[in-house]
Amino acid sequence: MVLVRSYHILDQDRVSLHDVGYFHRFGDMCVMRDEEVREASVGALRAAVGRLRPTSASVHENAMHDPRFYTNPEQVLRCSRPIHARLKV
Repeated sequence: MVLVRSYHILDQDRVSLHDVGYFHRFGDMCVMRDEEVREASVGALRAAVGRLRPTSASVHENAMHDPRFYTNPEQVLRCSRPIHARLKV
């Protein structure tokens, strides 16, 4: 299995995460491709992160208001739902 991840900042308020996974079983003549796209706004990520994990008191106040705190690829993956998913053989 090979995972190709592409992370895009669409504008100052939206981010997009594209995951494409390729799977090939040795001896088979086909390759499976699994594709998933997730998008979210900074506001939606901020709200989801607040619900899913409490913010540590050690996080500086400036970091709490910095979009980079909420928009890293792992946060987008955990806190948003796929808007597009497809499996191809």
